[in-house]
Amino acid sequence: MLLAVFVGIESRSPHAMLDLALLRNRSFVGVLVAGVLLTFAAFSAFTYTSIWLQSVLGLSPIEAGLTGLPMSVMAFTVSASTGRFLHGLRPDRILGGGLLLIGLGDVLAAVLVHGSASWPALMPGFAVIGIGVGIVTPALGSVSMALVPAQRGGMAAGAVNTARQLGFAFGIAALGSVFAARAQSSLSGRGVEGAARAARAVAGGQAPSLLSAAPPGAQRALDSAVHASAVTGVQGTFAVAGTAGLIAGVLVLALMRPARTAG
Repeated sequence: MLLAVFVGIESRSPHAMLDLALLRNRSFVGVLVAGVLLTFAAFSAFTYTSIWLQSVLGLSPIEAGLTGLPMSVMAFTVSASTGRFLHGLRPDRILGGGLLLIGLGDVLAAVLVHGSASWPALMPGFAVIGIGVGIVTPALGSVSMALVPAQRGGMAAGAVNTARQLGFAFGIAALGSVFAARAQSSLSGRGVEGAARAARAVAGGQAPSLLSAAPPGAQRALDSAVHASAVTGVQGTFAVAGTAGLIAGVLVLALMRPARTAG
């Protein structure tokens, strides 16, 4: 509803925040898709890995944050060192290829985080995601402005930044539902009473309170169930994020592919 209202207002405004005519350019639409799904695929799952690491595995906030260091280091290194090599490549290959790498990194994390896995299982996936982020992020702004008339450059860059924020917000909401649903399924399979309530507690970072409220004789079994449910939830978030990244890469490659010239 609100999106329809926004489109209606923008289409009639002489000073629109977003010139809807830009959306007729499929390459620019591809950049917007890249912006939305970049943050969804690359960063949204980190919210739930932090919950797993802190409330279930017992890491401190600083320790949990440091698990994301491979992503940050790889993103910085790649963006700083490969720009001149990517300069001559087509934008669709830069953005699409980077998003595919992000998707592959998420899938790798989903495969490695299982059973009794702990924080080291995140490192390889985060490193691959960081490579993709380092490729895509620096190119987004420059590509978006190159695709529109000069007087619309600021508008294009603003639209891409907004798309990135929307992707992150939507990703946290969507992956939260995935985490809670997967955790509930795991808890139900282990015979935990009130699985839905327990899953919400795990997804909300309240696993220690959940365990402390359990009868002493049931705490050990519940602790094992909580660990398994959190791992299952994290797996689900990475699987969905990885799917989004792979789909984004394919969409961007298709939307931004140069038109064939006759002859």
